[in-house]
Amino acid sequence: MRRHLRNRAFVPVRATLFRNAVRLAPFVGYCATWPRRYRVQLPLRIPASGVATLTVDGEERVLREHRCVVFDDSFMHSARFSSQPKAEDGPRINLILDLWHPDLNGRERRAIEHLYPDLSAEN
Repeated sequence: MRRHLRNRAFVPVRATLFRNAVRLAPFVGYCATWPRRYRVQLPLRIPASGVATLTVDGEERVLREHRCVVFDDSFMHSARFSSQPKAEDGPRINLILDLWHPDLNGRERRAIEHLYPDLSAEN
């Protein structure tokens, strides 16, 4: 896996944490002003009282704990976590990793890194 991801990741792994039900508005990645990327989401914890879904380009998927989902960030996408929160449930935790889109070659990646030197600081 490490060999496969070498020179593919461009943003450090980060975590999201939601304590209550949430719906993230439909969003298109930075396809016009930002490099195309693949986003990897790994739900680490989904409280039993809730359901987490990811909709990409109109196709909804139910997220499962410890099962990665990979999608092209340039498509319209949104996320939803519905629950009847209980104190003992705790938060929903998700790891996120962004990968270079495979259509970008090394020269294009270097050009993007030059244009966006703070690329790794993106949330």
